[in-house]
Amino acid sequence: MAYATINDMINRFGIAEVGQLIDKGGDSLVTAAMLIAAAGDGNISAYTEAEQAAIAAALAVFAQAQSDGDAEIDAYLQGRYPLPLTHIPPVICRMACDLYRYYLYVPRATEDVEKRYKRVVSFLESVSAGKVNLGIAADAQPATTAEPIRMRANDREFTADRLKRY
Repeated sequence: MAYATINDMINRFGIAEVGQLIDKGGDSLVTAAMLIAAAGDGNISAYTEAEQAAIAAALAVFAQAQSDGDAEIDAYLQGRYPLPLTHIPPVICRMACDLYRYYLYVPRATEDVEKRYKRVVSFLESVSAGKVNLGIAADAQPATTAEPIRMRANDREFTADRLKRY
C-alpha cells in the first residue's frame, strides 16, 4: 500500500515540478494535461502512442520513487506498527511526499529537498524509537507469528577425525 499518490505530490508541490521530475526522457512530451489525466481517471486513450508511452515511462519513474520511499518508511515503522497500515496518518502522507520528491531529485537534490529529507528521516527515527506516536489505535500491535522460528543445519563436514587425516 502506497503512503501517498501522485495526486498528493501534485497537490503539495505543483503539477509543473512533479511533471519535470518524472519526465526523465527530457523531451517534455508529458504535459500538465496528460499528467492530470493519468493521475485522475487514468484514461489516456486520447493521446498518441508516443505520448502514451511517455506518460507510462513518467509514471514508472514515479512508481520507482514511490516504492523506494515506501520501503524506507516501512523500515522505520516495522516492529512498532502492523504493516501495511490500515489507515495512513496525514503526517505519514506528507513525509512520503517529501521522500518521493527526494528520490525523484537524486542525484541533483536542492538544499531544500535535502533538508526536508533529513527532517523526514529524523521524524521516522523518532517514531521508530517510540518518541513520537502516529495516533494509530492503541490496540494495534505489530504482526507476530504463532510459530516459533526453527533452524536445521547439516551435519559438520569437517570433523576433528576427518581433519586428523590431513
